[in-house]
Amino acid sequence: MSKKLSGKQYQEIYPFVILSGENERGKTLFLSKIKDGRRGLKVIYDRDLELEEFIDSLSTRIRDVFKYMRQEYECITNFGENYNPEEHDPIVAHLASNKFEIKTEHASQIYINVQMMIREFYRYRRGADKE
Repeated sequence: MSKKLSGKQYQEIYPFVILSGENERGKTLFLSKIKDGRRGLKVIYDRDLELEEFIDSLSTRIRDVFKYMRQEYECITNFGENYNPEEHDPIVAHLASNKFEIKTEHASQIYINVQMMIREFYRYRRGADKE
């Protein structure tokens, strides 16, 4: 059984807060860094809500593995700023394999497959926008 964290405990582990809003691309989910116990004003990046709905439509297992790995990549690589595939890919795959009790190769393949689906999602959406 997983233990629920309070907001304060959660912020100590994951130093950002979820804010929602709109920008020129439409509805967006913002992650804003917590700084000195206060909400920082700097937005780290935004998530595409349509993409998040697409990811949420995947099977529960695939979605959970992918989102876990994405979160680990974000934490380990400082949101991609210092990403090194040779170093970080095996680490994240190993973490996911331990958490979900699957082989590291299976975790890696899930992440790669979902990334390819995301690429197709964006390609389809770009085509739909032109019509």
